[in-house]
Amino acid sequence: MNVIDHDMTIQEAVDAPRIFSGWYPWVSWEEGINEDVREELTTQFAYLFDDVPGPIGSAQSLVIDLQTGKIFAAADPRRDGTVIYVKGRAQK
Repeated sequence: MNVIDHDMTIQEAVDAPRIFSGWYPWVSWEEGINEDVREELTTQFAYLFDDVPGPIGSAQSLVIDLQTGKIFAAADPRRDGTVIYVKGRAQK
């Protein structure tokens, strides 16, 4: 969503703070989610945010530019990981 809707690079999107609601109305959130955003979600949608922020998930991600064929990848700084590319030939 951040890549498409907010014109972020894949690394910026992976690095961005996250919120997660797996069981309405409870919401987990990471440091960096603006207090105004939390207040609006609480007021308008009755979400209940955890008292303190904490890390959410791990997202190793890539984007393929279909016009150029370029591949852009990002490793999540929340966990150990890296980006690698192995050039090879696709099997038929």
